[in-house]
Amino acid sequence: LYLYMYGVCLSVRLILETVIILLESVNKDLIYLEYNIQMDKILITGSEGYIGKFLFYFLKKKFDVIGIDKKKSLEKKIFQCNITNQNKLDLIISKEQPKIIIHLAAQSLVDDTINKKKYYANNVLATNTLLKVMKNHNIKKIIFSSTAPVYNQSSILLTDKSKLKPLSS
Repeated sequence: LYLYMYGVCLSVRLILETVIILLESVNKDLIYLEYNIQMDKILITGSEGYIGKFLFYFLKKKFDVIGIDKKKSLEKKIFQCNITNQNKLDLIISKEQPKIIIHLAAQSLVDDTINKKKYYANNVLATNTLLKVMKNHNIKKIIFSSTAPVYNQSSILLTDKSKLKPLSS
C-alpha cells in the first residue's frame, strides 16, 4: 500500500511538472509572471477530481485559473457544470474567456462492470462537446490527459514509450 501511494504521489508530481512544461510551450508568457506580463486564463475541466484538484491549486499560485467540474465545489473559481451540457459550458466560457484548456474531466475506471453508454457519454461525447465550444470561441490551445489504462498492465514503471494496450478496446 505504501508503494502504491508513493507511486500515485509521484505520478501527480510528474503530471504537474509536465503540465508546466506544456504551458511553457503553448504560451511563453506564462512563466514570466514576475515580470507582470499578461497571462492567458487557464480552464481545467475535472478540477474536483484527484489530478484536477492538485493541478488547480498548484497552478492557482501563479496563474489565472478557473475550473469546471460536475461536482459542487467550495472554491469560488470552480464552476459546477457537466461538460455534456453545451449551453452551460458555452455560458461559462463566454463569461470567463479562457485561452488554454486542460482537459481532465473523464470517467477513468474501465472494467466490465461499468455502463458502456454512460462511459461513452462521459468521455467521448463530453470531450466532443468541449471541442465544439472551444471551436465556437476560437480557443486553440488544449492539453488533454488520458488515463493509465491505455497502457499494457504491468508492474514496471510506465513511461511515454510504454506499450499501449487500452483496457476498453
